[in-house]
Amino acid sequence: MKFEKTIIEQFLKISNLYSKKNALVINKEKYTFENLLNKSKLIAEKIIYYSKKDKIIAICTDRSAEQIFSIIACLLANKSYIILDEKIPLAKKRIILSKLKIKTIIIEDKKKLVFKNVKKLELKKFQKKNNFVYENKNLNDIIYYIFTSGSTGEPKGIQINNSNLLWFVKNCIQTFNFSKNERFILLPYLSFDLSVFPLWISLCTGSTLYYTTGSDIIYPINYIKKNKITVYCSVPSQINLITNVLIKNKTTLNSVKKSFFCGEPLKNSQVKLWKNFFQKSKIFNTYGPSETTCFNTYYEIKKIKKTEVNDITSIGKPLPNNKIILKKGEIYIEGPQVSQGYIDKNHNNSFERKDSGNFVYKTGDFAKKIGNNYHFLGRKDQQIKISGYRFELGEIEKIILKILKKNIRIVAIFFNKKIIIAIEGKLVISKTQKERINEKLPNYAIPSKYIHFTKFPLNKNLKIDIKKIKEKIQNEY
Repeated sequence: MKFEKTIIEQFLKISNLYSKKNALVINKEKYTFENLLNKSKLIAEKIIYYSKKDKIIAICTDRSAEQIFSIIACLLANKSYIILDEKIPLAKKRIILSKLKIKTIIIEDKKKLVFKNVKKLELKKFQKKNNFVYENKNLNDIIYYIFTSGSTGEPKGIQINNSNLLWFVKNCIQTFNFSKNERFILLPYLSFDLSVFPLWISLCTGSTLYYTTGSDIIYPINYIKKNKITVYCSVPSQINLITNVLIKNKTTLNSVKKSFFCGEPLKNSQVKLWKNFFQKSKIFNTYGPSETTCFNTYYEIKKIKKTEVNDITSIGKPLPNNKIILKKGEIYIEGPQVSQGYIDKNHNNSFERKDSGNFVYKTGDFAKKIGNNYHFLGRKDQQIKISGYRFELGEIEKIILKILKKNIRIVAIFFNKKIIIAIEGKLVISKTQKERINEKLPNYAIPSKYIHFTKFPLNKNLKIDIKKIKEKIQNEY
């Protein structure tokens, strides 16, 4: 397939080729590529009218068809977009709006939001007349922004440009042989970068995107069966949830032909479970930080090998035109999918521009190479992944300390897939304070337990000995 120069022009080309084919299915609604484009044009027209000088538009909607329309509309209007959906706490949304200096947001209902000093484009009030004509003015090369956690406790904004996304889409289509006949399921929230994979591959191939809502997000078994999904993508932790139900029902799902896992280490035991119930599906483990556009490496699991490290499946090899460099075991990724950096240039010491024009990103992850494939060994810092979402333990600590307003020491520990807060001293956190902490954090980062130490153990450098704290938690809890 010959690709256009921009991602939006590729979508327009596909919309013209497959205008009557279903592009999006959500709940009981179906939208052809023609419908999808026309709906998006209505929003694009309003964006241009009300936000001529704005470069970035925030999309503050829940899971809906309008969310997809709004993404396409932003690019038609030569704007970048940032998704601020229901998974992002209000306090974090305000930080993001401030960092990006956003002046325009797209919302479903003005009454639901309390943001000040921004223009609110309300979806239900968009006119039905459509006189929009797309013009590529090359005003903005950035396609979208996505925020991950930072070591300072403040979220870091990653900017993904047209070249990054276009290379990712092209690489995936060519490597995995996707066609217009695919049926992609969209499980992740659009604020999570794994959503980029099913969303943009489907829009750029003429495939159909099935956007899940409600209980189908966590338990999509009936949804997959009913809609004959062919391409599945999720974090590995969802494997256990799905297969537990399949075991009880003694069911197999044979419509799925390709399964992709990303966002967490994939265990061999999880692969075995998946193979039992998705018998006709190829299985791919993928790896890559958000800074490298969704994922950057892949490994097709044809057979579970004894050489796997710590029961973790290999992350394989890089997608075409990208490469991995190991420096003292740490992963550096170079190639056209690597972002040009964070919006705050003070954080960009992990990025380096090469003479080729591509960037290299220092991931903080460690790996080793066995044969032609790379094997993930773990992270360098406190950054963790919970249900596929990347999060910094320091961000949790900062939020808690800000609410407590006490000069105490606390440590956030990730133990048995739960977050535990260790507190030095006798301070008791009240029920009201815990409620405020929970309001500031996304659901997946809410602490499950608070434990007290008279004094924290120290290591030889007089730093808090995290290893000893974990040992005490393991022995006592």
